[in-house]
Amino acid sequence: MGKSYEVGELRTFIGNKENECWVAYALDKDTRKVVDLRVGNRTKRMLKPIIDTLLLSDAA
Repeated sequence: MGKSYEVGELRTFIGNKENECWVAYALDKDTRKVVDLRVGNRTKRMLKPIIDTLLLSDAA
């Protein structure tokens, strides 16, 4: 509760540039441990679980 987190995204390709894939993650700023990780298309549906996790933890 009340910790600080870092959220980031990485765009990559599978096979060719037309097959785009995104990796989104949340890190605890103090311990640098991964709190949540999602892979898929860059949509609100993919990012929402990460944001919900941070909101539930009462992120600072």
